[in-house]
Amino acid sequence: MIASPKIVIAGSGRIAWHLGRRLKTKGLHVAQVISRTLEHAVALGEALGCASTDDWAAIRSDADWILIAVRDDSIEAVAGLLAPHAPDAFVTHTSGATPGKALAPFFARYGVFYPLQTFSMDRTPVWSKIPFCVDAVQKEDLLFLKKTAKTIGNLVYQVNDEQRARLHVAAVFANNFVNHCFAIAEKLLE
Repeated sequence: MIASPKIVIAGSGRIAWHLGRRLKTKGLHVAQVISRTLEHAVALGEALGCASTDDWAAIRSDADWILIAVRDDSIEAVAGLLAPHAPDAFVTHTSGATPGKALAPFFARYGVFYPLQTFSMDRTPVWSKIPFCVDAVQKEDLLFLKKTAKTIGNLVYQVNDEQRARLHVAAVFANNFVNHCFAIAEKLLE
């Protein structure tokens, strides 16, 4: 992986916004944002100072790293749309629940860049406390992900698909169970 990779973010939701801004803050240049909704792609592209599009075929063919930051149920569809136009790119997704292998039918170089965090638009993440779970099929790409995660955060772990799925389920359970308890407590107090 080159020192200053051309990064493309596929997606324009909460995680795309937070990761995009953090990458920019840390001097890593996002070259393009691509999203199914042009208005959203343009907004994030303007915030990051980069090109934007809703045309999957217009993805930069010279992209070094494509960061797919979309809903879990859209990862494979997005990978299928991108693969014909950037077949040599290193591609990751940000999901805790989706195996990295979901990208294997589309790309030879793939991995996972999963921040173990619930992102919301109205809260600024405390990046030093967010664990980044990374994995890749090629050693060079794994080293790149570890270095990138260390640049934008502090806690970096190599986690395979099975381990990440367990972490994700535990995190969802802990977060949702606590929220559910708060909702029950609120009803009791009413």
